[in-house]
Amino acid sequence: MPFPFYGQTEIDYFEDGNVKVAAKNYIGAIDAYTKALELNPQYIDAYYSRGNTKHEMKDYVGAIQDYNSVIELNQYYAQAYFNRGDAKDNLKDFVEAIKDYDKALELNPKYAEAYNNRGASKSNLKDYGGAIQDYNKAIRLNPNNSIAHYNRGIAKYMIKDYQGAIRDYTKAIELNPRYSEAYNNRGNFKHKLKSFEEALEDYTKAIELNPSYADAYNNRGVTRNDLKDHEGAIQDYTKAIELNPSFAQAYFNRGFSKDNLNLYKEAIEDYSKAINLNPLYTEAYINRGNSKSAMKSYDEALQDYSKAIELSPQNMQAYNNRGLTKDAAGNYKGAIEDYTKMIELNPHYSEAYLNRGNTKMYLKKYKEAIQDYTKALELDSQNINTYYNRAYAKTKLKDFKGAILDYTKVLILDPQNVFAYNNRGQSKEFLKDYNGAVQDYSKAIESNPQYAQAYYNRGISRHALGQKKEACSDWTKAAELKYEKAIKRQNKYCR
Repeated sequence: MPFPFYGQTEIDYFEDGNVKVAAKNYIGAIDAYTKALELNPQYIDAYYSRGNTKHEMKDYVGAIQDYNSVIELNQYYAQAYFNRGDAKDNLKDFVEAIKDYDKALELNPKYAEAYNNRGASKSNLKDYGGAIQDYNKAIRLNPNNSIAHYNRGIAKYMIKDYQGAIRDYTKAIELNPRYSEAYNNRGNFKHKLKSFEEALEDYTKAIELNPSYADAYNNRGVTRNDLKDHEGAIQDYTKAIELNPSFAQAYFNRGFSKDNLNLYKEAIEDYSKAINLNPLYTEAYINRGNSKSAMKSYDEALQDYSKAIELSPQNMQAYNNRGLTKDAAGNYKGAIEDYTKMIELNPHYSEAYLNRGNTKMYLKKYKEAIQDYTKALELDSQNINTYYNRAYAKTKLKDFKGAILDYTKVLILDPQNVFAYNNRGQSKEFLKDYNGAVQDYSKAIESNPQYAQAYYNRGISRHALGQKKEACSDWTKAAELKYEKAIKRQNKYCR
């Protein structure tokens, strides 16, 4: 007698789906759950599990549809609200995600994971204070929750509580010693605090735990670059790129390190790759322009700066660098236009006044240059270059007393500035203060015994004081240092 065949039940299909999920056969699992639902459209566990499977496959829209069905069948299903919120998070619908986490917490006030996830959504909405409150609740409910400590560290970083962030990452690492992301982020904060060696240790530990961690290689490269280990930085960026060939920032960073080694052609290749990966990468256009300018390819550099300005019309660095490149190309009018635009965008940007003053110097507009330098100093009274350049402009207008005051300010800020001693000596010389000039030239020589012009100038002041022997000795030394003007003085006065 043949046995009767009874078809598979919805429970059979459901259990088959679970087996396939365990084997990571997600498509087969979804098919099994769907067959279970065809047999029983009220099968809440099948909707829930199918939603979870779609979630695992990053089909967040499909997952939300299944969680909706679960909630329609059971409005008290806290986990379904939580999972739906997580799916909405992944779709960057943070406001709606928070509503789902709110509902999950209303149903289960001790749901630590819901506090954690709601905190993450608030953080994504830049509500860092609210995020920290939620992480605090998650940690109170589960003090061993390493992820909540990690996330709270991120929020603290965003409000510039760097030490607090480090403490949270350290706690996350204590709870989970293999938490590579926590090491990486703690390294970021140590880097921010300029604890570069400690940051390197954290990045290296993150890489040890996860050798495929491209971000950690990139971050370690940034730290090595800041420590002037440009070759080591390039090695790290190269590894990051091997792990993630679409890592535009790693190409950008590698280009920057190559710039620091004067490998401009190779740097340009890296910046170009970064731009190909991200055509809106303003900083890559600027840096590629810098490399081209360093190679004196001024027209190409100007194109890159102009593209950066097109992408970011308020970008001060792009205007500044375009102005500097126009200066180098002899387009002084165009340079002044760029610096003036910077001043329109930010009237408190001292560097724009300084650079515009420098360009006016090229045009011999010394009074206007002094006006710009004076404004720059009102905004930044500690800028040595601005005092130095204003002093030089004053000498061009024969305001030697004013120049001496500015060179003196330079020397207060930088007591070893040999050029300021030399130039102040020249200003004193023009005022016939030969003894004062000799003192300044001597100070310059004391700081730099190879400074030929200072010997030459001291010789002139000593000659004016009737110290022929000493003057000739100075000119002889200047001539030995290949200062041609000194040879003429020797021939004329020292035979």
